[in-house]
Parts: sequence; structure tokens; C-alpha cells
Amino acid sequence: MKTTSTLIKSSLLAILFLFALNLQAEDDFLGLFCPDDEYVDCDDEIWDLSIYGNAYYKSYSGTYDAGPPSVSYYLNSCNQGTIVRTWSVYLYGQNLTCSQTIYVQGDGGFSPNNINWPPKHVDVAGCNPETDPYQLTDGVPTWNNAGCSMLGSSYRDSYFHISGTCDKILREWTVIDWCTYDPWNNPYQGKYKYLQTIKISVDDIPYVVCPDDIYVDAYNCSDAYVDAEPLTLDASSCGSGFSVFNNSPYADSNRNDISGTYPVGETWVTYTIKYGCGLKEFCKIKVVVKEGKAPTPYCYAEMTMPLMGIDNDGDGINDEGMAEVWAKDLDKGSYAHCDNGPVTYSFSPDPTDDVRIFTCDHLGENEVEMWVTDKKGNQSYCLVILDIQNNGARISPCERLVEEEEEEQYPDSTAMYTVEGLVADAFGTAIPEIEISMAQATEDVEIITRIDTSIVFVSDTIVRSDGSILIRYWEEEVISEIHDTIYHSTPETKITDGVGVFTFAEMAAGGNTYKLGAEIDPQEYAEVDLDDVDVLFDHLIGKTPFTEPYQYVAADVDGDGEATFLDMRHMLRYITGRIDAYPIEVGSVLLDGTMEFEDPSKVISEGCPDYIMLEAISNDQLDLSFIVVQLGELTGQITEGARREISTFRSQNLWDKWLSHETAVEFIDLDENRSSYSAVNLNLAPNPFTTFTNLLIEADDDQQATLSIYNLEGREINNHRVSISKGQNQYEIDLNNHPQGMYMYRLVIGQKIYQGKLIKR
Repeated sequence: MKTTSTLIKSSLLAILFLFALNLQAEDDFLGLFCPDDEYVDCDDEIWDLSIYGNAYYKSYSGTYDAGPPSVSYYLNSCNQGTIVRTWSVYLYGQNLTCSQTIYVQGDGGFSPNNINWPPKHVDVAGCNPETDPYQLTDGVPTWNNAGCSMLGSSYRDSYFHISGTCDKILREWTVIDWCTYDPWNNPYQGKYKYLQTIKISVDDIPYVVCPDDIYVDAYNCSDAYVDAEPLTLDASSCGSGFSVFNNSPYADSNRNDISGTYPVGETWVTYTIKYGCGLKEFCKIKVVVKEGKAPTPYCYAEMTMPLMGIDNDGDGINDEGMAEVWAKDLDKGSYAHCDNGPVTYSFSPDPTDDVRIFTCDHLGENEVEMWVTDKKGNQSYCLVILDIQNNGARISPCERLVEEEEEEQYPDSTAMYTVEGLVADAFGTAIPEIEISMAQATEDVEIITRIDTSIVFVSDTIVRSDGSILIRYWEEEVISEIHDTIYHSTPETKITDGVGVFTFAEMAAGGNTYKLGAEIDPQEYAEVDLDDVDVLFDHLIGKTPFTEPYQYVAADVDGDGEATFLDMRHMLRYITGRIDAYPIEVGSVLLDGTMEFEDPSKVISEGCPDYIMLEAISNDQLDLSFIVVQLGELTGQITEGARREISTFRSQNLWDKWLSHETAVEFIDLDENRSSYSAVNLNLAPNPFTTFTNLLIEADDDQQATLSIYNLEGREINNHRVSISKGQNQYEIDLNNHPQGMYMYRLVIGQKIYQGKLIKR
């Protein structure tokens, strides 16, 4: 009993002890205790979490560290969210746990000041310098204190061609913080832009040889056209040309050609040669326009002058004679122009040669020149037949001194030759019923005879017995017969036959120069269609360059001397009925078909006359030709469908219908190594479009490409580097800041070119 009683007592004491212990634990907060929850910013420390406290537990025997917790991160890509720290301990037969939650929030304080942008202005030089930002020093933006931001950068280049030795790139950088950027609700927050200019220059100093001063004569008292040679310079080491400008207010162009109508006087002209980017060389010349209209000479055609006898030995017989003639005596009313009178008279260009003595050596007819000089030094002359006579003086002997003269050799004027040729269009189609004229083919001579009466003084010398000499003067009426010869050039005309051939038979040689011309209708316009536009387009993009001179002439519909995208625009406007004539205001031009050009493109710059000159022909001329070029006509044919299409265009003015014509992608492969062929499929959607379109690219591997956009003038308005990934790619072409119309795009991938038309409505 004693033992049982003892056990019961012990159990009761234990129960009482545990009950008392629980009461004491509640009183003393015995158990596991976690630190309080924390709220931190995204750029605070979130990896070493011990700074936010540690858990501990209390037992009957004391307070102890709960040890390391298990940590769970619930953060997004911007390092925002929660972090949960959990502790567990085993105490008095129980598993006790507690947790601390750390709330990570805020924008991290990132701003544009944290971005290290590339230099604002970058200069690179050379023929093909590197402009890839990843190859340039400090070429891409970097940043610091990113905090909980998620940053990315991109760039877009716009290329500007300044001159042959200067280009500029406007590079727009964009840095986006994807943690704060919301393109739908707040598109401006977290998006940072930066503009950078890259200047590409060729700094070769041009070698300039300044032209000589120019002197020309004005024949209208006020001005004269100065036809100057253009200032040409050797190309730079990179093969590009230099830009040349002039400051002449009278030049037709402000470029390297100062030709134009200049007033009388001196004009100083400065050439400015631009090279590199902003560098210049200068050269200055003087253009002098002198009043060059010569005075009008008007003299007697013939004049008779008697000799005055001189008796040297006193035998009463004149054995010598002389006549003093002043040049002014031959004048019949000469006059100056431009208020440059009075005039002076002489027998030669020397104004002091104004008097001459004639003797028996000059007996008979003498052809003399009467020169007229105005106060500006301008001169002209006319011919006078001066008949020296030995009438009343009865000089004996009195004979003319005869000098031997070489006979001038003339070509055989009796030879007769045939001139024959063909008139055809640029494609070899003969053109009948064209009138051909041959100037100087015949020469009519008109001789006008008139009688002129003049009074001359005649003298006679008498020797008296006392040795004195008596000179007697009297007036004598001289009647002269004057002959004036007038030459008329009468052109002969022929009409081309049914096969376009013209023939001039039995044309006299005789050293004559013949000028052949053809009468065409310059207002006859070709029925140009879209095929002609495509031929010009292929030439401009380098796919199929022109090979014939006529193509360059036909394509230059605005008459600016070159074939450009602007000419293509004029052709489109003509086809679609927006204009009724080309800017050059003619539809057809005539060319000398016998001209040959090593470089067909030089036909415009070097010029091709619309006539044929034949100088001193000595044999038959049977292979002459004229070419009639109709502007805009580049294919030589037009289908009935195209005729109907043109009719529809002009009747309904369906501009949009053409703009959608052949907008498909065109592919040019310049790579002969077919084993390296890589397939790429392109499409544009939408096209036409209003603001932007998408370039859809499907490739079978990763590639780099360059996308260029051109306007109708051929100017590159955008240039972008495009990274193409294997599979589907989409690239946006944004023309929101450009006017409506047609544009060309070109995507270059290695040796492959994809190109086509973009239509912005």
C-alpha cells in the first residue's frame, strides 16, 4: 500500500508540476519568436537578409537563437514582390514555426542621369569607315545604379547625303526601363531618347586650277552670253566628286558652270569648292564683257582718183605723178553704236594709217580697205575699188607695177555628189513624210549696178620761162559705175519616202559646207506606258543600266541634263493624266544619228546636235541618218492592253491604280556561289499604307541586312541595320513624317538584293 500510495503521490506531483510549468510559460512568453515584417525599396539589400533580424525561442532554461531560416523569393523581373523567411524549432515535443515577410517595392530611383550616353558628335573619316556603334569607342549607352530596373537599348539611323565627300548619320538611341514603361497607359514614363550625329567625311584637299579670266564682246550695247567651261576637279581618293558652287548673280546655275548672260563691265565670280564636311577652297576669276559691237562702215564701192603730174626736169612734160588720199575721203556715212562715236578712219587696223600716197605704180584699180574705229577701239572695214587715172596730167611714162601672185587653189567646183540618209525612231522604225532641208545647196548671186557721180579736184603744172611753176586746179566730174554683189543661200528640201530615206542628187562640191536638218513636230508625244517607267526604274536602281545614248535622252523628260527618279515621277504624272506635257515642254527631239559616243551617258552632257554638217564633201554621202527620240519612250512598243490602261488612267485619273502596280518584291542575286545560297522570303503588309507598313521576313538562318528607303528623287531618306533571326521576323517601316506618294525600298543581305515599291496614301 505504501508503494502504491507513493506512486500516486508522485504522479499527482508531476501533473501539478507540468500544469504549473505551462502557467509559467504563458506568463514568460515561452516559444518561437520571429522579427517583424519589413518594407524595403527595390534598391535596398535583398540578399543578405540578416540585417532584417533573426528569430529566437524561449524555453524554461533560457533564450536561444532559432538558427538560419529557409528563404523563399517571390520577386518579378523588376525585383519587386515579397521575400518570406521561415524558422522552425522542436520544443517540448512540438514543432514550432514562424515567418517574416519582407515587402520589396518602389521604382529604384532610376533616372536619365543614370545613363551614360555615347558622345553627342562623332567624326569618322575615310572611304568606308566603321559606323557600327558596337565597333566604336564608347559607341553604346551604359548605365549605373540600375536598382530593380530592367533596361534595354536600341537605335535607329537616318542617313543624309550632304555631298560626294560628306555624309551624316542621325542616330536616335532609345533606352527603356521595362519595369516602369507602360506603352498603353503611360508611354512616356521609363522611356529615354537621345540623338547622336555621326559625320562621315573624305578630307582630301581638292587640287584646284582656277580658270583664266574671261573676255567677251557684247553686240547689243548692254550684255552678252558667256559660254564658260565648267570647273572640273579630279575625284577624291575614294572616287567621290567634290561639290562646286559659284556666287555669280548672272550664271544660269550656281554650280560649277558660270555660263550666263552678263552685263557690260567687270564681274568677279568666286568658285567655292566644298570638301569633307564643312571644309572649303576658293578661287576667283574675272568676267569682262566689252561693248564689242563694231561700228557700221559705209563707203563708196568705187572711186576714181586722178594723179597730179610733176615735171621734175622742167621740160613741160610730167614725168611723175601722185595722189594723196585720206581714208575719210572714202567714207559715205559710217557710224558707231552704243554711243561710242565719233569714229575715225584709216586704211588698216592702225588708226594712224589715215593717209596714203598713190603713184603711177598704182595706176588702174586698187582694192583698199577703209577701217572705221570707235572710241572704244571696236573696228570694222569695207572695201573700196580706188581707180587711179592718168588723165589730165598726161604723165609719161606712167605704168602700173605688176607683182606676181600665187593662184589660189580651189576645190573642183564641177564635181557632183549624192547625199542620202535615213530618218528613223530610236528603235529603227523608218519614218516617212519627213521634210529634210539642205542649206547652201544652191547659191544665187544678185549683182546690183548703179551709177555714182562724184566731183574731184584735178591739177595741172605749168613751168614758166622764168623757171617758176604754175599749178592750176579745177573741178572735174567723174562718173563711176558701181557693182554690188549679194549672195543668197536657198535651201533645197526633200521628203523621206515610204522607208524613211531621203536623197539629194547631184550636189556640187566646190568647197561648200552643207547643213542638213529635219522638220519634225516637237509636240508629238509618245504613248508612254508603265513598261517604260519600269525600264527607267531598273536603270536607276542599277538592275539594268541604259546602254544606248537615246535612252538617256528619252528619259530626261525635265531637261535637267540627267535621268533621275524625278523624271520617273514626271512620267507617272503624265501617264496618269496629272500633267499634259513634260516640264521640258516638248515630246520629241531630233538627233544626229551619225554621232558616236564611247560612253552613252555623255550624250546629254556633251550634247548631240539636231543637224548634220557636211564640209567640203569629196565623195558620195550615203549613210547619213537622223534619229527621232520621243521623250519617255524606252521600250519601243505599247500593247493594246496598255493603250486601254492609259485611256482609263486619263479618263478616270486612277492614280491609285498605278501606285498598286507591281508592288511585289523583286529579287536580284549577285552571288555566283550558289552553294552559299540562303533562302529568304519577303512580304509587305499593308501596301499601300497610310502611316507605316510591316516588312515580313522569313529566313532559314540568322543574318544581318541593311534596309534603305528612297524617295522619287532618288534621295535616301532612311537607312537601318536589320538583324534577321531564323524563322519569322517583322520589321516596321514608319513613313509617318513623310508625304504621300511612292517610295522605293532596298534590302541588302550579303550579295542578295530585295527591292520594291512602297505606296503611302
